[in-house]
Amino acid sequence: MATTAPGEQTTMTSTRLSVVRTARDALTALPSLVYLGVVTALWIWAIVVSNMPQPDGSFAAVVPFMATAPVSLLMLGLPDHLAFLVAASALGALVNAFVIGWCYRTLRARPAS
Repeated sequence: MATTAPGEQTTMTSTRLSVVRTARDALTALPSLVYLGVVTALWIWAIVVSNMPQPDGSFAAVVPFMATAPVSLLMLGLPDHLAFLVAASALGALVNAFVIGWCYRTLRARPAS
């Protein structure tokens, strides 16, 4: 069993806290929250349209998948079940929201030239 020096434990803990803080800050940025709201609205729209007796309603779920691409499209190789489709879209939305929030926070933190 390996032991860690007291300094290593502090470094690992501070690194974990830094990662959690970065993720929290990125996902709570205003553009990230707006993006997640839009994706939620698209899924609600897709569910409503799919339940209407229209011939075009069956393709409504394509729109939220395009909004959460590329991660959601990579996850489409999962088994064909509604839970996997929702999980793929949710993971894609979270990854994209993180990237949007991280870019927003990084660009806002840059000093003015």
